[in-house]
Amino acid sequence: MYKSRDIVEKHFDNVNKMLKADILYLGDDYSVFGHIFMAFLSLYGYCKIENMLSERSLLDKISPMDVLERFSTVYIIVKDRKIITEVSKKVKELDEKLGKNIFPKNLS
Repeated sequence: MYKSRDIVEKHFDNVNKMLKADILYLGDDYSVFGHIFMAFLSLYGYCKIENMLSERSLLDKISPMDVLERFSTVYIIVKDRKIITEVSKKVKELDEKLGKNIFPKNLS
């Protein structure tokens, strides 16, 4: 249990640094609880991406924040149908390495 404490501390540092969850300028208890809950969900997603990269031995080449930054360049527009904006070559390659098929060629 003592060894796993280091991992927990690193994750809390990630929340505080990258998600800026240590800055609370909120007026009431519900806002604070909501902020902490959103930070928890963000940390959960971050850890899932980190585990996915670790399983594929990509963690030493790319960080979870790099994955989020690369994938954030793609948008899905929903009107009458779903339209995915242009997916760059780097994003396609990363998607293939992860084996998730997040950006299929045809949505119909």
